[in-house]
Amino acid sequence: AAASSLAYRAREGLRRSYLDQLARPVRSATGECAWLRPHLSRYVRGSLPAALRRRADDHLAGCSTCMPLLGELERVNARFQFIRFSPKRGARTTLAPSQ
Repeated sequence: AAASSLAYRAREGLRRSYLDQLARPVRSATGECAWLRPHLSRYVRGSLPAALRRRADDHLAGCSTCMPLLGELERVNARFQFIRFSPKRGARTTLAPSQ
C-alpha cells in the first residue's frame, strides 16, 4: 500500500510539473494573469484550495488571454488518463477517442 501511494504521488507530481511547463510565466503577463499562471496546474488537476480557486474563477471569467491557455491545459490533462506506466515495460499510451 505504501509503494502504491508513493507511486500515485510521483505520477501526480509529474503530471503537475508537465502542466506547469506548459503554463510557465511569460514576461508580458501582469496582474492577475501573472498570479494565475503558477496556479493553473493545480487548478486543472483539482487540487487548488477553494479560496484560490474562487480567485482563479473570477479572473478566468473575464480574461481572454488565460482562457485559451486553460483550454489547452485541460485538453492535455484529459490525455493523462490514457498514459499508463509499468515498471517492467515503461510508459505506454492508448489513443484517446477523437473529439
